[in-house]
Amino acid sequence: MREKVTQVLQPKKGLAQAAFHIPWPIVAAVVMLIGATRLAGQELIQFQDGNNAIYAGVLSVINAERTARGLGAVSANKVLQTAAQWMAEDMAARHTLDHTDSRHRGLASRLQDFGYENPRLIAENIAEGQDTPTAVVNSWMHSPPHRANLLHPEARHAGVGLAFSAQGQHYWVLDLGTTFTDS
Repeated sequence: MREKVTQVLQPKKGLAQAAFHIPWPIVAAVVMLIGATRLAGQELIQFQDGNNAIYAGVLSVINAERTARGLGAVSANKVLQTAAQWMAEDMAARHTLDHTDSRHRGLASRLQDFGYENPRLIAENIAEGQDTPTAVVNSWMHSPPHRANLLHPEARHAGVGLAFSAQGQHYWVLDLGTTFTDS
Protein backbone atom coordinates (compact mmCIF):
# COMPACT_ATOMS: atom_id res chain seq x y z
CA MET A 1 0.00 0.00 0.00
CA ARG A 2 1.12 3.53 -0.73
CA GLU A 3 0.06 6.94 0.43
CA LYS A 4 0.62 10.54 -0.50
CA VAL A 5 -0.60 13.82 0.92
CA THR A 6 -0.51 17.11 -0.87
CA GLN A 7 0.97 20.30 0.56
CA VAL A 8 2.51 20.04 4.04
CA LEU A 9 0.47 17.11 5.34
CA GLN A 10 2.35 13.99 6.40
CA PRO A 11 0.22 10.95 5.42
CA LYS A 12 0.32 7.38 6.57
CA LYS A 13 1.16 4.68 4.05
CA GLY A 14 -1.46 4.18 1.33
CA LEU A 15 -3.26 7.47 1.85
CA ALA A 16 -3.48 10.94 0.49
CA GLN A 17 -5.66 13.83 1.50
CA ALA A 18 -6.17 17.52 0.86
CA ALA A 19 -8.29 20.07 2.61
CA PHE A 20 -9.13 23.73 2.07
CA HIS A 21 -11.84 25.78 3.72
CA ILE A 22 -12.96 29.15 2.49
CA PRO A 23 -15.55 30.87 4.70
CA TRP A 24 -18.93 32.09 3.49
CA PRO A 25 -19.69 33.37 0.93
CA ILE A 26 -16.57 32.36 -0.95
CA VAL A 27 -17.40 28.83 -1.99
CA ALA A 28 -15.48 25.84 -0.77
CA ALA A 29 -13.37 23.67 1.41
CA VAL A 30 -11.57 20.54 0.42
CA VAL A 31 -12.04 17.88 3.07
CA MET A 32 -12.82 14.35 1.69
CA LEU A 33 -15.40 11.62 1.99
CA ILE A 34 -17.35 8.86 0.22
CA GLY A 35 -20.70 7.59 -0.95
CA ALA A 36 -22.78 5.08 -2.80
CA THR A 37 -26.08 4.70 -1.00
CA ARG A 38 -28.40 7.07 0.68
CA LEU A 39 -28.93 7.01 4.42
CA ALA A 40 -29.45 3.57 5.93
CA GLY A 41 -32.70 2.05 4.81
CA GLN A 42 -33.03 4.20 1.71
CA GLU A 43 -32.55 3.22 -1.90
CA LEU A 44 -29.20 2.43 -3.44
CA ILE A 45 -28.03 4.75 -6.19
CA GLN A 46 -27.44 2.47 -9.16
CA PHE A 47 -24.17 2.83 -11.05
CA GLN A 48 -23.27 1.05 -14.24
CA ASP A 49 -19.81 -0.15 -13.15
CA GLY A 50 -21.11 -2.97 -10.92
CA ASN A 51 -19.44 -1.71 -7.73
CA ASN A 52 -22.68 -0.81 -5.91
CA ALA A 53 -22.03 -3.18 -3.00
CA ILE A 54 -18.52 -1.82 -2.55
CA TYR A 55 -19.72 1.80 -2.60
CA ALA A 56 -22.49 0.97 -0.16
CA GLY A 57 -19.98 -0.81 2.07
CA VAL A 58 -17.65 2.18 2.24
CA LEU A 59 -20.51 4.55 2.97
CA SER A 60 -21.85 2.20 5.63
CA VAL A 61 -18.49 2.01 7.43
CA ILE A 62 -18.08 5.80 7.25
CA ASN A 63 -21.58 6.43 8.56
CA ALA A 64 -21.04 3.96 11.41
CA GLU A 65 -17.95 5.97 12.42
CA ARG A 66 -19.85 9.25 12.14
CA THR A 67 -22.99 8.20 14.00
CA ALA A 68 -20.93 6.58 16.79
CA ARG A 69 -19.58 10.09 17.43
CA GLY A 70 -22.96 11.81 17.29
CA LEU A 71 -22.50 13.15 13.76
CA GLY A 72 -25.06 12.95 11.01
CA ALA A 73 -24.69 10.35 8.30
CA VAL A 74 -23.63 11.41 4.81
CA SER A 75 -25.82 10.53 1.86
CA ALA A 76 -24.72 9.48 -1.58
CA ASN A 77 -24.58 12.15 -4.22
CA LYS A 78 -24.53 11.07 -7.84
CA VAL A 79 -22.34 13.98 -9.01
CA LEU A 80 -19.75 13.32 -6.30
CA GLN A 81 -19.97 9.60 -7.05
CA THR A 82 -19.33 10.15 -10.74
CA ALA A 83 -16.43 12.52 -10.06
CA ALA A 84 -14.86 10.14 -7.51
CA GLN A 85 -15.14 7.18 -9.88
CA TRP A 86 -13.61 9.17 -12.73
CA MET A 87 -10.71 10.21 -10.49
CA ALA A 88 -10.11 6.63 -9.30
CA GLU A 89 -9.95 5.46 -12.91
CA ASP A 90 -7.63 8.35 -13.80
CA MET A 91 -5.22 7.49 -10.97
CA ALA A 92 -5.29 3.76 -11.80
CA ALA A 93 -4.51 4.44 -15.46
CA ARG A 94 -1.55 6.62 -14.45
CA HIS A 95 -0.43 4.41 -11.52
CA THR A 96 -0.32 7.49 -9.31
CA LEU A 97 -1.80 8.74 -6.06
CA ASP A 98 -2.44 12.44 -6.57
CA HIS A 99 -5.24 14.96 -6.06
CA THR A 100 -4.34 16.63 -9.35
CA ASP A 101 -5.83 14.71 -12.26
CA SER A 102 -4.44 14.07 -15.74
CA ARG A 103 -6.16 17.25 -16.94
CA HIS A 104 -4.25 19.26 -14.28
CA ARG A 105 -7.38 19.98 -12.23
CA GLY A 106 -7.56 20.03 -8.47
CA LEU A 107 -10.62 18.92 -6.54
CA ALA A 108 -12.53 22.22 -6.75
CA SER A 109 -12.12 22.54 -10.51
CA ARG A 110 -12.89 18.87 -11.11
CA LEU A 111 -16.10 18.93 -9.05
CA GLN A 112 -17.19 22.13 -10.77
CA ASP A 113 -16.63 20.49 -14.14
CA PHE A 114 -18.73 17.50 -13.05
CA GLY A 115 -21.55 19.84 -11.96
CA TYR A 116 -21.38 19.93 -8.15
CA GLU A 117 -23.03 23.32 -7.69
CA ASN A 118 -22.77 25.91 -4.91
CA PRO A 119 -20.27 24.03 -2.73
CA ARG A 120 -19.68 25.34 0.77
CA LEU A 121 -17.43 22.42 1.70
CA ILE A 122 -15.62 19.89 -0.46
CA ALA A 123 -13.07 17.28 0.53
CA GLU A 124 -11.23 14.31 -0.92
CA ASN A 125 -9.41 11.30 0.54
CA ILE A 126 -7.48 9.02 -1.78
CA ALA A 127 -5.77 5.70 -1.11
CA GLU A 128 -4.02 2.88 -2.90
CA GLY A 129 -3.78 -0.81 -2.11
CA GLN A 130 -6.53 -1.53 0.42
CA ASP A 131 -8.64 -4.54 -0.57
CA THR A 132 -11.98 -3.85 1.14
CA PRO A 133 -14.24 -0.96 2.16
CA THR A 134 -13.44 -1.62 5.82
CA ALA A 135 -9.70 -1.62 5.15
CA VAL A 136 -9.72 1.69 3.29
CA VAL A 137 -11.92 3.44 5.88
CA ASN A 138 -9.75 2.03 8.71
CA SER A 139 -6.65 3.41 6.97
CA TRP A 140 -8.25 6.83 6.72
CA MET A 141 -9.45 6.69 10.33
CA HIS A 142 -5.88 5.99 11.53
CA SER A 143 -4.52 9.08 9.76
CA PRO A 144 -5.43 12.30 11.60
CA PRO A 145 -5.98 14.50 8.50
CA HIS A 146 -8.06 11.81 6.75
CA ARG A 147 -10.01 11.11 9.93
CA ALA A 148 -10.80 14.83 10.23
CA ASN A 149 -12.22 14.76 6.72
CA LEU A 150 -14.38 11.70 7.36
CA LEU A 151 -15.69 13.16 10.60
CA HIS A 152 -16.16 16.73 9.40
CA PRO A 153 -19.41 17.80 11.07
CA GLU A 154 -20.57 19.83 8.07
CA ALA A 155 -20.20 17.05 5.47
CA ARG A 156 -23.58 16.05 4.00
CA HIS A 157 -22.88 14.36 0.64
CA ALA A 158 -20.40 11.70 -0.43
CA GLY A 159 -19.17 9.86 -3.46
CA VAL A 160 -16.73 6.97 -3.58
CA GLY A 161 -14.68 5.67 -6.46
CA LEU A 162 -12.77 2.42 -6.88
CA ALA A 163 -10.66 1.44 -9.86
CA PHE A 164 -7.96 -1.14 -10.54
CA SER A 165 -4.67 -0.68 -12.33
CA ALA A 166 -3.65 -3.16 -15.03
CA GLN A 167 -1.73 -4.97 -12.28
CA GLY A 168 -4.85 -5.21 -10.09
CA GLN A 169 -3.88 -2.48 -7.61
CA HIS A 170 -6.87 -0.82 -5.88
CA TYR A 171 -7.26 2.97 -6.18
CA TRP A 172 -9.85 4.58 -3.91
CA VAL A 173 -11.34 8.09 -3.93
CA LEU A 174 -13.74 9.58 -1.41
CA ASP A 175 -15.27 12.97 -2.25
CA LEU A 176 -17.35 14.79 0.36
CA GLY A 177 -19.36 17.94 0.03
CA THR A 178 -21.95 20.32 1.37
CA THR A 179 -23.70 23.00 -0.62
CA PHE A 180 -24.94 26.40 0.49
CA THR A 181 -28.50 25.13 0.05
CA ASP A 182 -28.00 22.25 2.53
CA SER A 183 -29.41 22.83 6.00
